[in-house]
Amino acid sequence: MLFALLSLLLLAGLGWLGLRTIGVVTLETHEGYFGPALSPDGRSIWLFQRNASGLAVGMGWEFFSPPARVFLRRDELTLRRYDRDSGQVETLLRWPSTPLVGKKLHHYRGRILGIPTARISLPQGGPPEYAAKMTHIRQPRSQGWSISGTWDGPDSALPDWKENGHGTAGLSEPVVVGELEVMVMRGEEGFNAAIVLLDHDRRQAEVLVRNDDYKDLYPEGAQFDALLEFSRKQDIDRLNEMRRTRQELVTAFRAQGMNEGAALLAAGKEMARLGWWPTPAAVTAREVSAFPDHLRVFTIDPMELRVGLFADLKEAMDHPGEPVERRGRYVRHRDYSTSEELNAFLETKPEEFGVQVEDRKWHMLLIPPRPASR
Repeated sequence: MLFALLSLLLLAGLGWLGLRTIGVVTLETHEGYFGPALSPDGRSIWLFQRNASGLAVGMGWEFFSPPARVFLRRDELTLRRYDRDSGQVETLLRWPSTPLVGKKLHHYRGRILGIPTARISLPQGGPPEYAAKMTHIRQPRSQGWSISGTWDGPDSALPDWKENGHGTAGLSEPVVVGELEVMVMRGEEGFNAAIVLLDHDRRQAEVLVRNDDYKDLYPEGAQFDALLEFSRKQDIDRLNEMRRTRQELVTAFRAQGMNEGAALLAAGKEMARLGWWPTPAAVTAREVSAFPDHLRVFTIDPMELRVGLFADLKEAMDHPGEPVERRGRYVRHRDYSTSEELNAFLETKPEEFGVQVEDRKWHMLLIPPRPASR
């Protein structure tokens, strides 16, 4: 009897080791970092840190097997701040558990414990804002919980998890301050292994926080040239310059006496002219005494203009020489066929055509759309 029991325990142990060896049953323990942001002065980095562990049962190989069943036994989230002067990391807020603990989870390998979404905003002159979300993926409908709030100091309240609460749309900002840029380095199972600070002026990379997997994943450390491939600095700098230019234009047009709506429209046109924004397809009109022989001419009844069938053409004729944004396809009126004929002609992508309204003749030039050039 004793021998049989020992044999059974031995077989169970060997079976357990075998299942672990082929990855069918795994104990998962991970630490990772999410949503880092730089303070406006560049002296501190804010981040979310997640520490989670659980048991995964099943192969969970995407495209080849069903997802693994996951029993999450621990899931802690903290809001932290790294101080560049001291090199110390301070925990500001701590959520000892998430709503995922105790749920029947199903995930694939590579994200076996699920991946949170997180965002931190550090506005100039305003309180830091944060938001994070955990999602229980299931069919036919997933379930999510989120936290959000502002950091007002050591006495800041700890918000509770809310089901389908505040979203985390958007990215943390700023992640670029001057020549500094903060980014994550990927890790195991969707847990980022490190947060690194790039100094584009000195072409250096400094690891700020890292987990136990970092050395194995990156034996040569953080290499500036390799990380530069993932840099968003150029795009962010362009976006910031574009926002600044637009705001300056709106302010200038408001100073001329325009209301908010008119100033926004005028600024938009100027942004397109400067190359910041794409230029839509447009049309210009020039009154002529006679049409060239090669020009396709359409006769438009004045009533068609009055009822708004050709709003862009009418605006162009009212403002000769000024580009007017095209409105798209023209709606056909039951009493006229001009719209349908003109739509068919425009599908051939012509550069020009003529319009005759009673005894007045207009030479219309079509301007193709242009992408942003800056």
